[in-house]
This record gives sequence, C-alpha cells and structure tokens, in this order.
Amino acid sequence: MKWLIAFFLLTFCPVAFGQEIIEQRVLTQALSALKTPYQWGGTNLAKGVDCSGFTSEVFKRVGANLPRTVSEQVRAGKQVSMRDIHVGDLVFFKDKPDGKITHVGIYAGYGKMVHAPRKGTTVRIDIIYGKIYGPRFAQARRIVESPPIY
Repeated sequence: MKWLIAFFLLTFCPVAFGQEIIEQRVLTQALSALKTPYQWGGTNLAKGVDCSGFTSEVFKRVGANLPRTVSEQVRAGKQVSMRDIHVGDLVFFKDKPDGKITHVGIYAGYGKMVHAPRKGTTVRIDIIYGKIYGPRFAQARRIVESPPIY
C-alpha cells in the first residue's frame, strides 16, 4: 500500500505542485513591483515601467522569455478561457473605439490583476471584472507551465 501512495504522489502531484510554484513565483515578482511609477516605454521594475514592460520584466525574473510589447505578448504562450484562468496568466484589454488590444496585466487571483495602468499612476492591483476593465477584457494567455514529469 505504501508503494501505491508513493507512486501516486511522485507521478501526479509534482505537476500540480510545480505549476502552483511557478504561478506563485510570477505573482511574488509582480507584487514586489507595487508602487513602481508608470513610465511609458519603461522596463525597470525599480524606476518605472509601462504595462508590457512590467509584464516582460516580471516574467524575465522567473526565467521566462516574454516579448516586450502588448502586440507581441498577445501572441505568446497559449490562450486560456476566462473560466480556466490561473494566477500568473496574462490578461489583455482592448480600447473601446477600435477593439485593438492595448493593455496587459498579470492575473493575481480572486478577479484581480497587477498592472501598470497609465501615466501618473503606479503599479497596482485592480479588479478585472469591474466597470473599467470588465467591458474591455479581450483574452487571457498562459505563458509558463510546469512541464509534465514522466
């Protein structure tokens, strides 16, 4: 019986635990940048970032290569449905007039994201289902996943 339990834990649990560790690493890095000033074109998590500079630098810190701009990031990783979104996934938003995707943040769980919203603000946490971002939600993408363990 002990070998069966050990087999189960070694076979199935590391994948789930591994994914949760990756998600938490992304979230920890994102939260460490809270209150960093918004700076258009910025990529320095201490001095200033824009939305895509923020996400690319967070993922760089966890060892993932993410392109620099929103238009490139929206094609990275794999798209996930809103009901399958996990902590650490990228969430994308579009402009109302033309529908072009122009903003990105990192899903923090419980309907919230960490992002660099706009000039005059800092990296902060906002609700993605509210009046401001809810109607603008475009898609979510998973950038890093724990590889299967065989």
